[in-house]
Amino acid sequence: MKLVQKGLLCILVTLLLEGSCAGILLVLHNQAQQGAQRVSRSKDRISVEDSAMAGVLDLTLCTVSGLAAGKSPKAKAQEFAGRISEDLYKLKQMPSKDQEQQKKIEEFENAVTELVNLELRLCDAVNDDGLELPYIGSTLIRGEVRKRVDKLIQIKRSLQEMESKEKLSSADSESLSFYAVASVVVVNMILLLALAFVFLRGIGARLSRIVANAHRFSKNEPLADPLKGKDEIAELDRSFHEMADIVKAATQKQRAMIENAVDVICSVNEFGAFTAVSPAAVKSWGFPPETLIGKTLADVLEPDKLSTFHEALTNARKSQETVSAENRVVTGYGTIRDMLWSVQWSESDASFFCVVHDISERKAIDRLKQDFVNMISHDLRTPLTAIGLTIEMLLSGVFGELNAKGFSRVTSAAESTQRLLDLINQLLDLEKLEAGKMEVDRAPHMVLSLLDKSCDSVRAFAEQHDVKLQVNCSETLQAVLDGPRIVQVLVNLISNACKFSPENSTVTVSARVLDNQLAVMVKDEGRGVPVELRDSIFDRFKQVERADELQKGGTGLGLAICKAIVEAHGGVIGVDSEAGKGSTFWFKIPTEILSEKTGDRANIHA
Repeated sequence: MKLVQKGLLCILVTLLLEGSCAGILLVLHNQAQQGAQRVSRSKDRISVEDSAMAGVLDLTLCTVSGLAAGKSPKAKAQEFAGRISEDLYKLKQMPSKDQEQQKKIEEFENAVTELVNLELRLCDAVNDDGLELPYIGSTLIRGEVRKRVDKLIQIKRSLQEMESKEKLSSADSESLSFYAVASVVVVNMILLLALAFVFLRGIGARLSRIVANAHRFSKNEPLADPLKGKDEIAELDRSFHEMADIVKAATQKQRAMIENAVDVICSVNEFGAFTAVSPAAVKSWGFPPETLIGKTLADVLEPDKLSTFHEALTNARKSQETVSAENRVVTGYGTIRDMLWSVQWSESDASFFCVVHDISERKAIDRLKQDFVNMISHDLRTPLTAIGLTIEMLLSGVFGELNAKGFSRVTSAAESTQRLLDLINQLLDLEKLEAGKMEVDRAPHMVLSLLDKSCDSVRAFAEQHDVKLQVNCSETLQAVLDGPRIVQVLVNLISNACKFSPENSTVTVSARVLDNQLAVMVKDEGRGVPVELRDSIFDRFKQVERADELQKGGTGLGLAICKAIVEAHGGVIGVDSEAGKGSTFWFKIPTEILSEKTGDRANIHA
């Protein structure tokens, strides 16, 4: 049974017990009331009987006294007879349910009536002059009076005995009611306690088993067998076992991941001592995990990086966030390897949890890349610059006039050389920007002047594609930024817009203040940029379509350079586009706006 069903059963049994007790108490109460009513009626009858009996005795005494004095007591006797009649009338109004008692009451009434009549007859036997009739002294009448008085007294005694028995019966009934009530209460309490004991014992024992399983689970000990049944406690126990199995499986997976992870996973206490280390430390650091337990960071880290790493740990503890820091580990093999530490402070465990990734190969690649950049800068750009100058001299006729075919070939060579130089310069700029080596030289600049200078730089390119350039900007808008770098961004964006715009279309360059930032937009009327490429086109060597590299030209580095320059200013760059209706490339730079007035100047560069 479900716990709810068991609870309802207990409530039902309790209600039945309470109902039974209430019924018994009601019956006993009714019996007690009836007994009390009988006693009360008995008292009233006794009082009336006693009054009638007293009236009879008074009447007898009055008659005897009157006769002894030779006077007629008739008037006084009639007064007593009237009172006795009233008492007998009252007595008739109080019948008894006991037939034997009712019969005795009727005998009492008849005896009283006969005795009263006899007394009145005696009174009638006296003349008004006080003389007795001839039979006044007859012992027969007097004996009859005495006999009837004795009979009345016997009847009264019988009634008193019956009344006493009724009182005793009522007292016994009250006593029985008390003991019955006490017995019912005691039995009810015993039954309720037994029911509660059975119910709670079944629940408590099984809950204790679940608690014991919880303690076993916390100690990683085997759990007791699942409870049988279909109630909520059994379901809870089964759920607990399922949860324990899931946690155990997850723990095993986690342990397997930690044990098989390439990165070193460890915990370090607040004093910098290792408290746990994954097995990867053997391969990565050359130290078995058990040998590192208890050692400090100073035992494995290169001394030069130790203070910097301690600062990173302090920042992680204060910020309660994951902090990354690089350092160098002196391995057990006698080598030094570069490591990237991801550190998270746990207040509850008072420890730093660290994931240590070996970045020695990445550092080596970075050095190779830097060597490559240096090679491009010195070993390629210098010869290409010399070749470019030589070609320019050939085209200018320094070494003699070229025929038409030669001029065409040399011109093609000059264009190719220039593209190589542009590619090399863009690569160098991008590397400097991403490496943080290119400084942003901020200074006040008229924004309209920067836009005009950018349009002038691509004017010839726009004319080749039959595209008009339009500038919309306030004449007095002035901002603090790196002017040459912003021009470089705009030249890239405007040239791209011209490249992908149809003939006789317009590229609009505008600038305005938006949310205390300088917002610059370059809008074209080209084919647009697909939604899935609006973020990736700002990556290196990424173009909208593969054919663009061959048909439109370009290296795919221009937008990446734009993004790097804008982010170096602390800004963001993006594109809004609709297929077949053109694109709007924009960037926002947080900068100090020195002056601006309403009213833009529209300038058309044909």
